[in-house]
Amino acid sequence: MTFWKVSDTRMNCLITEAEIAALGYSLEDLTQDRERTEEFLNLLLKKGKEVLGLNTDNGIQGFYGAFLPDRSLMLSISCQAENSLESIQKDGSEASGMLIEPDSNEKETVRWQILFPSLDNAINFCKILGYGQASESRLYKDDGVYYLMVDFPNTEDGNKKAQRIVSAGEFGGMVEKDAISEGDIIIRLDAHGRIPEDFVSKNVECMESGEYVTGGPRPNLPEKDTPWQRLLLSAESSMFGSGIAGFRNEKKYVKSMFHAAYRREVFEKVGLFNENLGRTEDNEMHYRIRQAGYRLCYDPQIHSWQYVRSSIPGMMKQKYGNGDWVARTLGVCPGCLSIYHFVPFAFVIAILVTSILVALKKPFLAIAMWITYWCGAIGMAILSVKNEAKHICQLLLPGIFFLLHLSYGVGSVVGMGKMIKDKITKK
Repeated sequence: MTFWKVSDTRMNCLITEAEIAALGYSLEDLTQDRERTEEFLNLLLKKGKEVLGLNTDNGIQGFYGAFLPDRSLMLSISCQAENSLESIQKDGSEASGMLIEPDSNEKETVRWQILFPSLDNAINFCKILGYGQASESRLYKDDGVYYLMVDFPNTEDGNKKAQRIVSAGEFGGMVEKDAISEGDIIIRLDAHGRIPEDFVSKNVECMESGEYVTGGPRPNLPEKDTPWQRLLLSAESSMFGSGIAGFRNEKKYVKSMFHAAYRREVFEKVGLFNENLGRTEDNEMHYRIRQAGYRLCYDPQIHSWQYVRSSIPGMMKQKYGNGDWVARTLGVCPGCLSIYHFVPFAFVIAILVTSILVALKKPFLAIAMWITYWCGAIGMAILSVKNEAKHICQLLLPGIFFLLHLSYGVGSVVGMGKMIKDKITKK
């Protein structure tokens, strides 16, 4: 359990699931039982007074919290009534946009103000931002929109973060979009991603060598270190499952990358992301960037991670969406896709064709296809877990491969239909 004193009347607290249980509470208590939640908060407030000397005379006047991927809980508790959103929005330049230059060297913090269409978007952004980087943050809701105020220390490191990290990406947008013009570098992050503390500085270092688009390896991580989560990680990371791109150990130029950083002039020349594409906007953008003469520099020193979905239904939903958007992108920018994107589509078509042949009493191709597929699935499953601690759930890996391939392929078939329909409608 870790406490931070934000002010005399406000504290932040990071508490793990095990620590919550040791206090006699469960996560279900904190999400479903109001009385138990109040008891829990008052208990933390008491501990905060003991540890930090917090002024708790007024009791709890406000709090907010978020569950992190490891099921720990990040809380902010205030014993003083908060200023209204209206008053903060009127607070001059401090609340004018996502990228703010300090008005003077005397100010202690630099404030970002970011808006989100939903609470889930705000939570996902905060997961990537991480805890311990900002000195204070506040979340407000006004007319169905969520406003996140994030204060960074007015130090060299804090100013670098505020000036270099530009985009809330798929999570939200800047309150004043003109603020983006002040940033030299734009960084794109995915909702289920995670970055280390040196992610920004490593990208900047690479760009200072003359590069315009930079990035690096993005391996997968499980949300929890359990045999089941590690199994899903193996399915996602396997070349037979989803991973067609290996992570290289040398610096080189590539066609596309995850969690990339861009010089602002790149967007000024080639345009912004295509907002009509839901999953493949980075592929399409990188294609235009390459066509404009820029190169995408892959630096193995720039690390980031992506959390694997925590359940099979979640993974199947993700793969279905990927297949859907890959097929629809074929009608927008076929050059940004590769043949590997359509292997699951071919797999589903092969199932349909061989099923018809079986109905016509010509089962040879179906038998050959399924023998080949399951031999490949079993063989790749063995290779995927050979260095892992053995667990009985690993026997399910070939079946998980099949569900992922089927989900992606069905999504591709559906997306192909949507793409053809759009083409016909436009004619």
